[in-house]
Amino acid sequence: MTKNIINPEYSKFLADLKGRVASSQYKAALSVNKELILLYHYIGYRKTLHLNFQR
Repeated sequence: MTKNIINPEYSKFLADLKGRVASSQYKAALSVNKELILLYHYIGYRKTLHLNFQR
């Protein structure tokens, strides 16, 4: 059997770090999705204006 040679404080630090990275990745994904939705809305709005203007 192998003995755990990692300091418990270091293990806690790594767990906290992993949680922070995961949280940041989640927040970044939400931000990107929000910006893409706004972009698609803008494109659709401008397309509608353009089509209405041509009539």
